[in-house]
Amino acid sequence: MASAHGLANLFKSTLREIEYDEQISDRDLNNLASHPKAAALLEWLCGNITSDNTLATEELKRFNILKERQQVLEGASLREALSQAEHTNPGQDLTDDELRHSVASLSEQVLVLGGANQRLQAQHAVLSEQSRLSSKRLEQMQQLEDKITADGTGQVHAVKQLNKQFNMQLEQLMQTSAAAVAATTGQHGSPRGDPSASQWTGVSLRP
Repeated sequence: MASAHGLANLFKSTLREIEYDEQISDRDLNNLASHPKAAALLEWLCGNITSDNTLATEELKRFNILKERQQVLEGASLREALSQAEHTNPGQDLTDDELRHSVASLSEQVLVLGGANQRLQAQHAVLSEQSRLSSKRLEQMQQLEDKITADGTGQVHAVKQLNKQFNMQLEQLMQTSAAAVAATTGQHGSPRGDPSASQWTGVSLRP
C-alpha cells in the first residue's frame, strides 16, 4: 500500500480525471489517507474509477436529459440494438467502430421515432380538445332543445286551459239561454211571434 501522502495525491489525481467539482484540501486528503480503512477504500477507488467508466457532472446532466427524452438505449432497447447490429454481419465479430456506428444509427432512429411520438402526442392533445368542445356544444344544444320542448309544452298546456275555460263558459251560456227560453215559454204558452199564439184565437177567415 502506498504512503498516506502518495495515496492522497493519487486520489486527488483521480478526482481531477473524473472532473469532480468539489475542492478538497491536501490536509483533508492526507488525514483521510492516514486511516487504514479509509486508505483501503481510496486505493480501490483509484484503481477502479476512471474517466472511461464514470460520468462527470455535466455529462450526467446531459445523460439525464437524453434519458428524459427517451433517447438512451438501455434494457430491452439496448439488447434489441445489439441483436440487430450482430445480424448486420452474421458470423463475424463486430469491431468497436462498427458496433458504435450501428448503435449511433439506431440512436438516430430513436430520435426520429421520438419526434414522431411527440407530434402524435400533440395531435392527440388537439383532437382531445376538439372532442371536449364538441361534447360541450352538443350538451348546450341538448339543453336548448329541452328548453324549447319545455316552453312548447307550457304553451300547449296554456292553450288547453283556455279552451277548457271557453267550453265551460259556452256551456254555461247555453244553459242560461235554455233556461231563459223555458221561462218565456212557461209564461206565455208559446214564444213571441209564433202564429199559433193566443192572439189569433177566435178569428176565422172566409174564402
